[in-house]
Amino acid sequence: MRTAHPVPESAGFPVIYAFGVMGGLPPRTQGAPQAKRNCIENCHVARVATAREAEALPKKVHVFSVGYLRSPVGKRKIEAITSIFSADWGAEEPIMARVKFADIAAEAGVSLATVERVLNGRGGVRPDKVQRVIKAAKSLRYDRDFPEMHQTTERIELILARPETTFFARLVTAFVEAADTLDSNVILYRTIVGQNAEECVARIKANSIRRSGLIITAPDHPAVRDALQDVQRSGTPVIQLVTEVAGFTGDYVGINHTAAGRSAAMFLSRMCRKRGRVVALAPENRYEAHKQRLRGFSDYFAAFPNPDLDFSLVLLAPEKGIFGVELLRDVLNSGEAVAGFYNCGGLNGVLCDMLRTHPLGREVFYVGHELTERTAAALADRTMQVVLDQAPEVQARRALELMLFRLGVLSRPVNNPAISFLTFTAQNVD
Repeated sequence: MRTAHPVPESAGFPVIYAFGVMGGLPPRTQGAPQAKRNCIENCHVARVATAREAEALPKKVHVFSVGYLRSPVGKRKIEAITSIFSADWGAEEPIMARVKFADIAAEAGVSLATVERVLNGRGGVRPDKVQRVIKAAKSLRYDRDFPEMHQTTERIELILARPETTFFARLVTAFVEAADTLDSNVILYRTIVGQNAEECVARIKANSIRRSGLIITAPDHPAVRDALQDVQRSGTPVIQLVTEVAGFTGDYVGINHTAAGRSAAMFLSRMCRKRGRVVALAPENRYEAHKQRLRGFSDYFAAFPNPDLDFSLVLLAPEKGIFGVELLRDVLNSGEAVAGFYNCGGLNGVLCDMLRTHPLGREVFYVGHELTERTAAALADRTMQVVLDQAPEVQARRALELMLFRLGVLSRPVNNPAISFLTFTAQNVD
């Protein structure tokens, strides 16, 4: 007498929900060979009593408990699995050898006794060794739940500068929202520093929270680079966010700023209908992102010259205050025809205010960065024509996921290509 449940069809391959009795007898009384035959003959997804029995099954037979499969999550998992089965349903794949404590000990560089104490929850092991054992076990795909007591607290420090800008306000908000979804054993500390390198270096070296990992937006300065290299050499993972520090080889999460600058030049060159000079405004600071944007903008005009546009003027100004606004006003007041304007930093709000009131302001094709309420309004009233946004919300999520992987909290590698920046015009902004 065979005990079975109704067999749903998915992607053309039969799947049966797990049951606790196979062939009318408890699994333990049948043994692995009989359990394997029952599963294969009926294409069962079956509940098997022991790990040894589970190892005897083909890898394409997925083993679940009855309680798990009755839950909505379990049912979704079954649906996902059946959607990816290949045509050779019954073909067996090589069965991986069972991971032993000795394998984990060798991978982690610790003794067999240490592995036994960690994985059996007996305690008495230093936190750093605990993490090494768990990381090694996960990398070897040791199939078990790890003791809660060994999930040590991971302290991730986020160091950001320039909190007064709308972009960084969005970035902080994104991290706060992402932090709310973290496990209780992962704590995110936010530190706001000034834009000068000395203050940034002091904070990097302080490490008052005994951080496990560091996510940072920092100015490009040799002292900052050296401080970050010291952190990295200590074994603490470092992720650069938004902008890079020249000469430092840690992970970077952010857009390709050179490509953003080239894109700004392309939009201006192809969409501007006026003849005249093109002016770029660059902040007088040490952030590599701004240098890369200006470099990309210049490279495009060098590679694809436009006979109607003359890009030959770059204005340098402190990003704080209104000095950049006055520089642009002086250029407009000079009487020379200004066809296009590219701002590779901040101050878009006050620049737009000036252009709205200047007699020639509406004749300038204006490309800038970061979508805010003020730049959205400027697109709507045609003061700005193009805004490139670097999606800080995506950067925050990516940086946290990558850090959790570097710390061994996530076992699956995190792909980290350049973040895609977004292009906004009057036609696609709300």
